[in-house]
Amino acid sequence: MVPNEQLGSIVSALNEATRVVVWHPKLVSGEYCGPVYNFRRLFDEVSPDIKFHLLGYSTSCQALKENEECIGRSLKEGRDPSSRMVPIIQVCAWLIVNRKRYDVYYGLTSFMFSLIPAIICKLLGKRAIVRPAGLYDYSASPDDHLGWGKRIIKRYMFRAISGVVAIHSGVRDACTAYGLAPEKICWSPNSVDTTRFAPTATEQCVSSKLKILHVGGLTRRKRLHVLLRAVANLVTEGYPIDVVSVGPNDDDEYLGMIRSEIDARGLQSIFQWKGVIDDIETVYRQSNIFCLPTSAEGMPNALLEAMASGLPVITTRLPGTCDVVRDGVEGFIIEQFPDSDLAGAIEKVIKRYFDEPGLLTEQGCAARKRIVESFEKTRCRRAIELFLTAQE
Repeated sequence: MVPNEQLGSIVSALNEATRVVVWHPKLVSGEYCGPVYNFRRLFDEVSPDIKFHLLGYSTSCQALKENEECIGRSLKEGRDPSSRMVPIIQVCAWLIVNRKRYDVYYGLTSFMFSLIPAIICKLLGKRAIVRPAGLYDYSASPDDHLGWGKRIIKRYMFRAISGVVAIHSGVRDACTAYGLAPEKICWSPNSVDTTRFAPTATEQCVSSKLKILHVGGLTRRKRLHVLLRAVANLVTEGYPIDVVSVGPNDDDEYLGMIRSEIDARGLQSIFQWKGVIDDIETVYRQSNIFCLPTSAEGMPNALLEAMASGLPVITTRLPGTCDVVRDGVEGFIIEQFPDSDLAGAIEKVIKRYFDEPGLLTEQGCAARKRIVESFEKTRCRRAIELFLTAQE
């Protein structure tokens, strides 16, 4: 029979929360970042099984919360590899010095930034998990002249860590191609709060104007300019359309290009850029269609929010978008055409919503159902919790 004192210590150990250090350079910086945004809203409630400690960079005036720690000043992302090594060296030093403060490492950022610290943690005897957002750093067959060397290094690093949280099928397949065992891959796509993001009670219909929403940072890969070109042709033909864009200005040069596009095509009266707003759920409810003609994504949070809000979507073919949207059911998926062809394809799809009045409601309801059944936040959160707390 186990003595009471020993039984008490066993129960205490079983009830002790796993200490997880979460790393991303922008985690405490106050800047918008998709992986950070998704993590914060996924774990906005305290977990009884995990005690998170957030590690990242901060702006000088950023007030940190109790579980946040700043290891450096926020830096502009640069192309110089030497400048990119600074945060990697800093986080690796922190992980070594503070190795008694955590049990699990969870990296939310790209290859160099998350995998190198993960290897350090494994050498320290810790469980090390990474969550890649896209495929550009995780492709199993790089096409540059150093591809063979990169493949060897990446294969070794992937096999050395404890596991990968795959947010879409492309990441899962790339990890499998590297030889990562299935039990080391946690399939947990991005998720959404279906209570906050919900449709209005009224049916979708084309009333005085069709309101098209674009959500994302103002960068070339989000291709807002392509949507504007498609809409310009429709407006010229007399179709009543408004376009609203929400998101931060991530590229002054691209913002200038957008303004020039609007002026050249006479779209001042039908286009509005709202920047960053707090009540984005209201904007979703006031819109009819969500359009994201992106060239590169992990799994867009905005896409999930829009569908949860009952909006049909127009987006481009990527692993993360195809995992969520079924072409012709919740919206339409367009191939990764050159800009001019892509604008033409978007134009044709938008015309369908005018020609088939019931399509907005039909696809909007299907979009909401799809999110509730497969991408609801509680289910996705629990999968990650179990993976982080699993034994090696």
